[in-house]
Amino acid sequence: MTHPMHALCPVCQRYSEPGKTCPYCDALRPLPWIHRKLRRGTWMIATVGLLLLMLGTRMRPPQTLPIAEITPTMQFAQLYFEGNITHIPRISRNRRSAATDLDDESGATLRIVFLEGALTRLKEQMPDIEAGSRLYVSGSLRIRADEPPVLFIRSPEQFDFPE
Repeated sequence: MTHPMHALCPVCQRYSEPGKTCPYCDALRPLPWIHRKLRRGTWMIATVGLLLLMLGTRMRPPQTLPIAEITPTMQFAQLYFEGNITHIPRISRNRRSAATDLDDESGATLRIVFLEGALTRLKEQMPDIEAGSRLYVSGSLRIRADEPPVLFIRSPEQFDFPE
């Protein structure tokens, strides 16, 4: 009975089950050529696929989501909203955050919390902000069962009050 060449040990020429080493002489066994090609090919396909996915998401304009369509499965999602603020942002007692509500006329409001660098830019723009000002915002969403959804903004690039 003849065995396939890839089943024989290259050193002792004995038949052994597929593996990295020969169980008889502990010699390293090379992978069959098809396995080597498949390994390289899968890495290449995965890398190209991830690059295309990254380019596709970067080049697509952000989609606005109505506040009324927020669901509990969107916990910690990065989302984009636009609407009018219902009141001037209120700075907290410890001066580490500010909050306001966003209304996009969909029947629901969204609490917006400004943190860190976003708070610094918000303080600079405070004299120009009034109730009803238009706000474009993107950030990390937090949803709790007993509270309305909250959107956290940490970077100054995540919001804009257009003129």
